[in-house]
Amino acid sequence: MMAAMGSARAASDGARPLAGQDVRAPALWSTLVAATLATFATQFRLGVYAGPLWLTTCCERWLDGQTAYVDFLENSPPAAILLYLPPVAAAKWLAVAREPVFVIYVFAIVAGCLWACARLLSGPRFAGKIGAPTLVGAAAALLLAPDYAFG
Repeated sequence: MMAAMGSARAASDGARPLAGQDVRAPALWSTLVAATLATFATQFRLGVYAGPLWLTTCCERWLDGQTAYVDFLENSPPAAILLYLPPVAAAKWLAVAREPVFVIYVFAIVAGCLWACARLLSGPRFAGKIGAPTLVGAAAALLLAPDYAFG
């Protein structure tokens, strides 16, 4: 009876755990933290790959007053430069190196993607099909799989 009341109360609060599992489980969070720490260690050891690094350089040049596609050549569309602009602007404003800020920016984007996916997949259509292991797998795919081409 108490379990039924607890689940009815959770449903009335609007809280929907992912696939009926407790997303506050220590195993889930410890695995996500381990994947995040492993990615931090890997990225700070390897550095930022040449492609994202070049786009952050383009952003720096643009913020310094140069004109894209005139003062520096870039074959990506303007949206690529604009996507990389927030961490470069933040690094410039904070007077720190752009690479660590860029890595943190990518982690924030991954966290937002995981949150949005968990929110979208917590509906009744997917109940019982998508669970916490899927969230851990998605985090590993987004954080660990790119390896050196992170970003």
